Amino acid sequence: MITSSAYRLDKLFMLGVFEPASVQREYQWTTKECGQLLDDLDDAFVRAGFAPPAPSATDPSDVGAGESEGALQHKTEATPLTSGPRKRGRKREYPKDYFLGPMVLYPAPRTPGKFSVYDGLQRFTSLSILLSVLRDSFSSGDTDQWFDLQQLLRTETGVVRLKAAAAGRTLASITGSLGGSRTAWRGRTSLGDADLRMRDAAKLFHERTADWSDARRVAFVKFLREHAHFAVTTVDDRSLAYKIFVTANDRGLSLKVGDIIKGRLVELAASARGAPAGDQVSQKWSQVQRMVRPRFDGFLRAVDFLETGEYHADEFGEALLDRFEEPEAADRVSAWVSEELPMQAERFATLFKYERIDPMEGVYISMRQLDFLKDDGWHPVAMALQWAYGADYPTWAQALRKLVRSCYVLELLDWPQKRRAEEKYAHAIEQLSRKEDPFEHKVASGEFGALHFSPTLQSRARSALGSPFTDMARRSALVHFVETLYWQRSLPQAPVHRTSVEHVLPRAAKGEWITLFDESIRDSTTHKLGNLCLVTKEVNHSVGNAEFAVKRACYASKLSADFKSAHEVAAYGEWTLPIIEARTQAIAAKAAKALWIEPRQERREG
Repeated sequence: MITSSAYRLDKLFMLGVFEPASVQREYQWTTKECGQLLDDLDDAFVRAGFAPPAPSATDPSDVGAGESEGALQHKTEATPLTSGPRKRGRKREYPKDYFLGPMVLYPAPRTPGKFSVYDGLQRFTSLSILLSVLRDSFSSGDTDQWFDLQQLLRTETGVVRLKAAAAGRTLASITGSLGGSRTAWRGRTSLGDADLRMRDAAKLFHERTADWSDARRVAFVKFLREHAHFAVTTVDDRSLAYKIFVTANDRGLSLKVGDIIKGRLVELAASARGAPAGDQVSQKWSQVQRMVRPRFDGFLRAVDFLETGEYHADEFGEALLDRFEEPEAADRVSAWVSEELPMQAERFATLFKYERIDPMEGVYISMRQLDFLKDDGWHPVAMALQWAYGADYPTWAQALRKLVRSCYVLELLDWPQKRRAEEKYAHAIEQLSRKEDPFEHKVASGEFGALHFSPTLQSRARSALGSPFTDMARRSALVHFVETLYWQRSLPQAPVHRTSVEHVLPRAAKGEWITLFDESIRDSTTHKLGNLCLVTKEVNHSVGNAEFAVKRACYASKLSADFKSAHEVAAYGEWTLPIIEARTQAIAAKAAKALWIEPRQERREG
């Protein structure tokens, strides 16, 4: 028998205890997936109105003049930045509940309250780690919050509710007791890959929630317990549970957001102007898709941002359609798809022309640097810059360099509320539409430039350069950006295209690494910039966790001279903590100079 029900997160955890089905893999989620999970949950939490008031985009630490390269001269185009039918005045209603995804459970026939997880295990495991981090993050003495969360993670008899698939006891250590998410890995030197990923997930969640107030944590936990839901399918036949798992993970072709929007716009155009108008919208839509492949969803998200001034994440399709649902707006569908969208697609496609250029120079280097970033909030800002300055190549190149600096400073600041960055991007687009320079300290209207950073924020970003980067996406962006700094006017594709971030001191230490670096040093050093370089994926796989002599020989013999950071590492005769720290400081200084956030005295002397 198959039964399906929607379960609140707290009710699901309280069903009993869970173990991985035999078909399940070890824990595979990296900090990339975990970071996305937290971003999505936090975004839903804020949009639903449950979050306590947060600082605005301009807080006291933003105020103050930093150094400036010089104001950009605005070049006006004949066409406006956007011309589509907007609904900026209407407040969007966001749902109070959040859908976490599906789960497939097989209840043990002879053990009530015990379930095998056939689908949804990775997300369920990550949520268990997140709940453990939240439990361990409350101020000392908050026993009510600790007890409520501990009930979700452990039964009354002390049994952890979720068992990990074929891994060590890291998950049990994280979830089992107060403080477990901070101490689970200490005193252990032989963690497997799945255990390391769990440890990294716990570290990431701690870092991303470190600045939250207790009031925000309490509200967020309440949101998770009462408004986050799983769609749970319970199957009492093991073979049927397996078939459902295979079908859910290995069948069908997902429907893209662009296809959903297209279908609705064709319907609206046809209803307003007849079937030929619908056919024309369909043809134009397909042409635009071809112009921006394979980034069509990202393009639509950027257009939505430009139109509304809001970042709608996964709801951008609904937001785009929202503007055409009123009867008088449906008549404008054909003009929007035929005129506005192709113009925006040309601007968007220009941002990725670097892919066909080797070596890259000028604006193409800036485009490549921007595309290292995980978040795509820079897309609409870059399109607005092209609208404002694209007619004057030197000014456009200067504007893109400034955007690179601003985006990487935002990446380094890594605000707990991602909305801070989104607000800055939206404010920058608004200033550009008024022919103001968002990179200046003050603009003509008297406001602060949206993408100008005070000395306080610059100092905070500069300090982050010397810290460990445990978030995979953030680490990858910074290491790739640093690699470009080894080059001057010309950058080849090879060292930054489909390459891997190599940890010289490996995450899973063994042999001489354990002798040279004790555990506490490894934890604080492994993800620092000084311990990282770029290599090909083949070399990364080949060297694995080998000793330094093996690694440096491989870097020197199997990588071309274009891989400058790896050859820099290979030039060392040994790999010690002083070398890592010195290299971290040197790289941080180089990056700070490139981003214009080095101390003012050094900038004047330079």
